[in-house]
Amino acid sequence: MGGEKLDEVCEITSKLIDPKEAQYQGLIHIGAGNIISEKGTLIDLKTAKEENLISGKFLFDESMVLYSKIRPYLMKIVKCEFKGLCSADIYPLVPYKNELTQSFLYHLLSSHHFTEYAIEGSQRAGMPKVNRKHLFEYSFFYQQ
Repeated sequence: MGGEKLDEVCEITSKLIDPKEAQYQGLIHIGAGNIISEKGTLIDLKTAKEENLISGKFLFDESMVLYSKIRPYLMKIVKCEFKGLCSADIYPLVPYKNELTQSFLYHLLSSHHFTEYAIEGSQRAGMPKVNRKHLFEYSFFYQQ
């Protein structure tokens, strides 16, 4: 058993892209509103073209877990099963292959312990939001 910080087992590798570019128009877009709270399932999916997206989005693929940083108490987390685009308000997290699996990362982020931690770090005026630094400082124990 050993204590780990989230930044030791996963990362965000995606860069923001312009969804108006032709190469991205056919990709499915996931926003926080497409993720059912506490379920890890998706609803009402549309392509970038169908949504007429204009602001920067992250690319994601099947290796990632998407975590909505807005209102963490809603627990909007999903394992990716296809390639697409996600809102800039969603962290596309890639687990390090030698450290943990996509399923483990999904369940870790879905846990009440992590959610309580995320809520504690998101207390601010306006809309609660988990910042990247706080997210990656999360500590947990697991056995490889």
